[in-house]
Amino acid sequence: MAGYNTIHGLKVKYLSADPANPEDGQVWYNSSTGNLRVDGIALASSWAAGGALGTGRNGMGAAGVQTASITYGGQIAPGNASKNETEEYNGASWTEVGNLGTARYVGAPSMLGTQTATLYAGGARQAPDVNAYAFTEVYDGSSWSEVANLGTGRDKLAGAGTSTAALAVGGQSPPVVANVEEWDGSSWSEETDIPAVNRSQSGAGSQTAALIVCGQNPTNGTTLEYDGSSWTAGGTISRSTKATFVGIGGNQNDATIFGGNEPASPYPNLTEAYDGTSWTAQATMATGRQRMAQGGGTGPAALGTGGYANGNAAFTGTEEFTGAGTQVKNLSVS
Repeated sequence: MAGYNTIHGLKVKYLSADPANPEDGQVWYNSSTGNLRVDGIALASSWAAGGALGTGRNGMGAAGVQTASITYGGQIAPGNASKNETEEYNGASWTEVGNLGTARYVGAPSMLGTQTATLYAGGARQAPDVNAYAFTEVYDGSSWSEVANLGTGRDKLAGAGTSTAALAVGGQSPPVVANVEEWDGSSWSEETDIPAVNRSQSGAGSQTAALIVCGQNPTNGTTLEYDGSSWTAGGTISRSTKATFVGIGGNQNDATIFGGNEPASPYPNLTEAYDGTSWTAQATMATGRQRMAQGGGTGPAALGTGGYANGNAAFTGTEEFTGAGTQVKNLSVS
């Protein structure tokens, strides 16, 4: 009988490297590593603990990816003044960097901004005065600079896009509004309003492919998709009750929402993933909370930072999400 070394490739491929696009269940021998390999090992979604914020707070803005994120602004507790702290995350720990020029919370961040180029628009200062700001600031990796104001000052609004092509959606001014404004890198312009006034919603995606989820007026679980000129309805979130201030990461076709504030449960730990059509339940967070940092992370690698948890409005905890998927693994043969 012929030895395996003379018939390799007939049943199990004998390769010098892993194939670029293996099929689910495909088995091969990697001659470079000496391992028998298989594709298609199912992995469930999960959350894991990350580094703690230096200053716990809620209602912050954020941008970046799970291993290089930035968060800014926020509030320590209801009735207290907003904060201007800015912190950067390297995937393990947070470090304080240059402060915002104007302390505020629940503003609109550029959700696809980066650790070295992000934008924060609007927001509120809770005490000693209550203001819905029109201020916009841009971060360059070391410091914040004030640029052109929003046309309509507001807080509890959603953001999307980058530091040079952003979107500011809804909010309250103090009446709840449906206003949508686009940022071109130097100024804001009024664009097509969302179908109904909404505040306390969450945004993801780009200026021309944005995703707006949940909100309040009344509390809802709707999804809206923007193509740069018009709004259409997307899938409704799968949880039985609706929510405000959900955490979010990702884009219009691959997003994750988590936590939030529900009428029956102010600190839910629920997580859902969106594929561009429908939402499906994922692994729950270790600590349910609302008003986490908006942004920072992608759909399958989201970041839940700070927030309002179990009555603690200055929560410091960070959790890192890993989405469901498949994995290539070595096979053990005995």
